[in-house]
Amino acid sequence: MSILLLWLAINTAPDTLNVAGQSAAVDVASYGRILTANPTQALRIPCIVPFETYDATMVTSLFGNRYHPILHRMRSHNGLDIGCAVQPVVASARGVVSRTGFDARGLGNYVKIIHGNGYETTYGHLSEVWVRVGQILNLSQPLGMAGKTGLATGVHLHYEIRKHGRLADPLDYLLLLYRQAETTLR
Repeated sequence: MSILLLWLAINTAPDTLNVAGQSAAVDVASYGRILTANPTQALRIPCIVPFETYDATMVTSLFGNRYHPILHRMRSHNGLDIGCAVQPVVASARGVVSRTGFDARGLGNYVKIIHGNGYETTYGHLSEVWVRVGQILNLSQPLGMAGKTGLATGVHLHYEIRKHGRLADPLDYLLLLYRQAETTLR
């Protein structure tokens, strides 16, 4: 099956995520309703920290405008930088790998995943890419190794989320699944 057919299959399925509204972010309550109503669809929303273990990770640059550490000027930052050791990076939601490549002007080695219902994630500065275009990934499936390729001052992951083509702040999504579990256990 071609990547186009996979993309069409994902994106023409009924959009059962409208309970979350059209905002860029999904809050814990909305995610909980989606998880209860349709767990399969909920796992296609970026909802976890994209590492197998994240004990030694630290957010080093937030989403939004920032002073670029290499270019030495203010610049929009389209994602979240998470400093870490060289370690496996995992898919933050179920989806199809739509693109892999190398961007010398920024991301270095990267992977893009289409999750359906308008969600797409990008994982940049990877030292190794372990997936191929068209491959279906499950939630928390390894996709590569964190690194410092492209414009990077050290080992980290550049992590982006887009919903319906619009950039979204990854902090709004990082712990959705964990926060929902915590809410359920109370």
